[in-house]
Amino acid sequence: MVRLKLLVRDDAERLGKETLQALADDLGAYFESQPAGTWVEAEYLPLEQYAENRCKLTEDVKPTLVYVLRHDLPNEEELAREAMDLARIVARRLQRPRRNTHIFYEPPGKGRVAFGGTLAR
Repeated sequence: MVRLKLLVRDDAERLGKETLQALADDLGAYFESQPAGTWVEAEYLPLEQYAENRCKLTEDVKPTLVYVLRHDLPNEEELAREAMDLARIVARRLQRPRRNTHIFYEPPGKGRVAFGGTLAR
């Protein structure tokens, strides 16, 4: 599962269904998941609800926070490569700067997430 939190200045910056679907397809291909195996959801954070210390956000700064939940996490080297790949894929598809695309890995889902009531093992 991939959750996006996007800083938006107005409603025009919200994603259309086609863009979100294309991103889900891109990420599903990257993870080599079966159909319906990669879920993507988007949340929006208005500019007035976001700040960075000692920094004024200019128009070209578009923070894109990407939270990734995986069954297991790969080793650190693979994770570093994946984080770079995901930042590139998300930034390209959403037309937002890669330098403002930040990847956060959630704790592994194995043993703590249940799909349809069935615990992921």
